Amino acid sequence: MRKILLSCGSNKGGEFLAWKESKVYDPEVLIYAFEPEPRCFPDLTNVMSKVPNITHIKKAISTEDGTQSWNVGNLTVSGTLRDDKCWGLTGKKVLVETIDFCKWLEENIKEDDYVMVTLDIEGSEYEVLQKMFKTGAMKYISKMYVEFHGDKMNNKDTSENIEADLKKKLLKTFGDECYFRFVEGNPRLFSKAHPDLDPNMFNNIGTIGK
Repeated sequence: MRKILLSCGSNKGGEFLAWKESKVYDPEVLIYAFEPEPRCFPDLTNVMSKVPNITHIKKAISTEDGTQSWNVGNLTVSGTLRDDKCWGLTGKKVLVETIDFCKWLEENIKEDDYVMVTLDIEGSEYEVLQKMFKTGAMKYISKMYVEFHGDKMNNKDTSENIEADLKKKLLKTFGDECYFRFVEGNPRLFSKAHPDLDPNMFNNIGTIGK
């Protein structure tokens, strides 16, 4: 059984440093880092020199393979494929390559792999998760860790309704192996958002694999 971490929206790679310093770190875990934002690449390269087994895929998680417009972020040095995100953007757009996550799972993951997903893709989680349920791609995932961004979208009511429905489906599918918390590996921000939890997020969600 392979043990795999799929980091969707890796940003600067902070979660990998948190992973390596956690109580449940396993150097044998294969890590795929999906991050299309070029400003993050130098930081990710530096992290990859410290944490083994990371493969950087320079594409944005999406529902289709191709090229899409990327709304460049400001405060968090990130960005989004969603045009209706209303927070933390510069107003600039660039083109990035995208990857059909369901198709990638079908082509690269086996059903007996143990796979944890950290999903932090700035609003695109809605359509990606919906397609994963529709196509059956959820069968490849063992543990799911999602950050939703409904409070940062223009139509908050619609986002909140979709989010509530997705959370019900995720909890029904994964039970205790599903988490809706701050994903990025920033202990200070994690502690601020969740003062009752260990500042290292991976200590709160457990090891990859049984």
